[in-house]
This record gives sequence, C-alpha cells and structure tokens, in this order.
Amino acid sequence: MSRRILADARAVFYAIATPQMVAHAAVISSRAGEVAARLGLDDDHQDLCAAVGLVHDIGKAAQVRKTGFHQLDGALYVEPTLGPRVAGLVAHHSGASTEAKMRGIELPYPREESDVAVVLDYCDLTTLPSGRPISPEERRADIDVRHGADSPGPRALSSIWADVLALDERLRGLVPQRPSGLAPGIEVAEPVGAASS
Repeated sequence: MSRRILADARAVFYAIATPQMVAHAAVISSRAGEVAARLGLDDDHQDLCAAVGLVHDIGKAAQVRKTGFHQLDGALYVEPTLGPRVAGLVAHHSGASTEAKMRGIELPYPREESDVAVVLDYCDLTTLPSGRPISPEERRADIDVRHGADSPGPRALSSIWADVLALDERLRGLVPQRPSGLAPGIEVAEPVGAASS
C-alpha cells in the first residue's frame, strides 16, 4: 500500500469540506492514526486509518449526496481517487452495514473485518461532531438524542458496539507512543456557530 493515501485523502477531503465537517473528521483522522500506532499497526496501516478517518463522513457534503445514505454516497465519491478498500471502509463505518439492511439499501462493497475498521468505528464513536473526544457511552447517548434511539442508525450501533467497547478497554491499558494532537497536515477550523466546550 502506498504511503500516498493520506495525502490523497487530504486533497479529496479539503476540496469540498465544510468547517463543520472538518471539526469532526480532522480530529478523527489524527486520533485514528494515533490509535493505530498504539496498537502496533505498521506505518501504511496508520496512514490508512488516518485517511479513512478524514473522509469517512464526506458523503454528508451537499455536492456528494446522491442516495441520501451518507456512507454509500461517500464511498462512491472517494473510490475513484482512494480505491475500493477505502470506499468499503467508508461504506460500512459505524454500523452502516446493519443500518443499510434496515433501510433496504445494498452496499456494493464487501465489509472489511479488520483492525482498521474497528479503529475507524472506535474513533467515530468517541468523537463528538464538534471534534471533542468523549467516552463511547456519552457518544452513544449523544447519537440517540440527536437521531432518536429507535431510528435505524442508533439501533445499528449494536452490531459493532462490543468491538468499540473492547478497543476502549484495550487502549486504557496501553501507554501512548506519541503525544496526542493533530497529525501533520491536518487542519481544524472552528465550526460555524459551535459553542465552546
């Protein structure tokens, strides 16, 4: 795998990202690369985690929206530049496989079961839309409040929740390998209308 994946992901993301998207995705990208390093994943997989973390919600951008299912819209958008593996990770992130079935949507990518997929889910489900890190339990409560606990997205989280909690527990026992903070080249803009934490 080429180490260029992160640079390509930055080009794709920052070409269309809104400040609200950047606040969440830039932090997830940095955290995903850091978590991958703490888990002992090689440099290529650290870059892949950071790249997918950056583009995972790109399907929420108005110019990318086609089906209204942001995971699929994002996957279709990034595949030509970032390839089918990144597209598949985007398509299936944070319980989207289960949510798609509930909604009768077919995802044209295989679901990857790997450390990379779990790292992405974990970082997405421990980071608020504002970019503030939070516990998995607090994030799930936030999602339930914003979307309604009985809607397909929050219900689908049950399909991956055990993996998220297992990684959270594992990380508590590991010593950080590098200082926390944004990876080089990642920019964070203050979300428009965001309240300070």
